[in-house]
Amino acid sequence: MEFVPVKIYSLLSVGKVFSVYHYTFSKGYSYAGEKHNFWEFSYVISGRSGVTSGDKIFRCGEGDAVLHSPDNFHSFWVEDEMPCEMFTISFDGTGFENLLGSGCYILSEEEKYCVARMIKESEGLFDMQETDDRMEIVNTASPDDVRLQIIKNQLELLCLSLVRRGKRAQGIPSGDPRSLCYAKIISFLRDNVDKMLTLEDVSRGVYESPGKIKELFRVYTGGGVMQYFNHLRCEHIMQQLRDGKSVKDLAAAMNFSSPYYLSYFFKRETGMTARDYLKSIEAKFDD
Repeated sequence: MEFVPVKIYSLLSVGKVFSVYHYTFSKGYSYAGEKHNFWEFSYVISGRSGVTSGDKIFRCGEGDAVLHSPDNFHSFWVEDEMPCEMFTISFDGTGFENLLGSGCYILSEEEKYCVARMIKESEGLFDMQETDDRMEIVNTASPDDVRLQIIKNQLELLCLSLVRRGKRAQGIPSGDPRSLCYAKIISFLRDNVDKMLTLEDVSRGVYESPGKIKELFRVYTGGGVMQYFNHLRCEHIMQQLRDGKSVKDLAAAMNFSSPYYLSYFFKRETGMTARDYLKSIEAKFDD
């Protein structure tokens, strides 16, 4: 009998693990939020957590998981009167962007087993250290630690299971009534990303007081509304530049007084001018 091998292609693969931690957050805890260029998976073991993922807000209970794609701003806070126990892993790899999206997932029992195995294997790999104003994660693992390989395999199994059963992210609205108001403001900002808005403009546009808007953004993002709006404008500029729009045309379309001022704004927010960004894109394409 002749055996003909079947070539196996990787639908998705985890190539790097940045952090793994298992931690219980106390009642009232909130994390201001962050964005980074890798994936992050968080699983609620007990309690309830409110989570922002881009412009969406979720209320996650026991057995729920949230997946954040690269460059997706996200934050979380403990809801209700009980502490919230969570497991989080941040990683990078290939195939995920085409098969899974950001948002909340309700896991099956088999998928929860994958998470439980990751939790077990992660003990002692990473240390969570709490300072006066922030949490720090210290990596104590070596690259050839077999526990990292098991975590990689279990995470891939979990994601493949979600793909196989056609599981897509679900929206579970936050129990906080302020979330609808926050979502309304985010929608207004996105719809007006080409304008030079002030806080007063936003206030008039959404029929909410400046004080309430500031408080909502402090709760959900840890920052200011105009800081978030500038972030949206920079993302829009990047996308338009990648699509081939010139700095001159983009400055006019986004109501900047001149191409120079657009580049000044962009450099202030990102650390590079729009032209420098274009050069970096061209260099990456040439490579």
